[in-house]
Amino acid sequence: MNKFRLSILFFLVCSFSSLAQEISSTQYFNSVIKNVERDFVEFPSSDFEFLKPFFIDELQFRTQTDEFELERQEYALRIRPGNFKLPKLQRELFNSYYQKSQLVQNQLKVDVLEHAYTLWLNLYLNEKELILANTEAALLKDKVKVYRKQTDIPNFNILRLLNTEDDLHNTELQILTSKIKSKNQSGILAQELGNSKMAVSSELISIEKIKSILSSSKQEAFVNKFKDKITNLDQSIIQKEIALENAESQNVLDFVQLRYGGPHDDVFREKVSISVGINLPTKSRNKLKLNELKLDALKEDIDNQSDIQEQQYETDIANQKVIELIEIYELIKSQNESSIITNDVLMSRYESSASTSPLMLLDIQILRYKKDKRLHESKKDIYEAYLDWLIVSRKIFEMPFKNYFSETVETLNFSTDFWEM
Repeated sequence: MNKFRLSILFFLVCSFSSLAQEISSTQYFNSVIKNVERDFVEFPSSDFEFLKPFFIDELQFRTQTDEFELERQEYALRIRPGNFKLPKLQRELFNSYYQKSQLVQNQLKVDVLEHAYTLWLNLYLNEKELILANTEAALLKDKVKVYRKQTDIPNFNILRLLNTEDDLHNTELQILTSKIKSKNQSGILAQELGNSKMAVSSELISIEKIKSILSSSKQEAFVNKFKDKITNLDQSIIQKEIALENAESQNVLDFVQLRYGGPHDDVFREKVSISVGINLPTKSRNKLKLNELKLDALKEDIDNQSDIQEQQYETDIANQKVIELIEIYELIKSQNESSIITNDVLMSRYESSASTSPLMLLDIQILRYKKDKRLHESKKDIYEAYLDWLIVSRKIFEMPFKNYFSETVETLNFSTDFWEM
């Protein structure tokens, strides 16, 4: 009777889920990519035309009086010539900063993929947990009913009823929590797909396929193309700043000044002079600033190498964690398969025996459920650790984009020009 009720429950749960149209992870990821390509606002372009060569950098008019006598007034016009190299170097420097800003903004595109993978896995695992929790709740409700019928029996241990009721309440709370999570996550899924009657497919990559992917990727060196490009741009910016400092220090002509001593009756007393300021090149000029920039370039290179080593280490650790969890899963699976409780022929003969009490039948069903739950939790740990590895190793960001949740690791549809960074 209990097995019949559980079968009905499972049928109702599956039927309820079937009301919504299933969508595969590949279809969902393709839809997410399409939405990003359609809605993403590109960084505004700029060619920095305002940075043009200039002939005069500074123009000053000076006047000086001597005892406030107009006849002894002096006038000077000082011109600081422009450095024709600076605008070009500034334009190149600004362009590098602009490219870096573009690159950082483009990283937001691939962050959407990480969100999509996380959402999909959470929905998948949540649905599985709901089915298991509903199964547990049905078993515990039956057990509570049996215990309540036994309360009139002398010396009945009331703690058995109380503990079972408490377990039932905890399970009902888990169901409510899972439903709230599922509703919120399904709302996000519906918004992204533009369809509220979509449900995630029950298909997900197998544990064996995960083992295969991890094995083939274990010997691969960690590559973070985004980080490499950022580092190259940072190095380029520093080199351009050094070139800018050198150009400023190599400006030989500092100023030209025309000085007029004022009007006089005596032509010879009308003094006109031209002054020229010359910057004499010295090794110490701008040396401190240049050394600071060179040290920045060296530090940037050291930090980059350190980051690569650290990320390689984190990738290897994440890889090893999934492998260890798979070993635990395989042990639990082997234990379940070898357990007497999974022998349907033997257990059905025992369950059909007249000497088997309803309470004992329920305990057998609960033990079966616990084994299924233990196996599910082990798989859940694997899938979550596998997703962590996909993110840390940047597998999901590699082009061409692939669906690492599908058994065949399908290639996704995307525009190379849009995603290439």
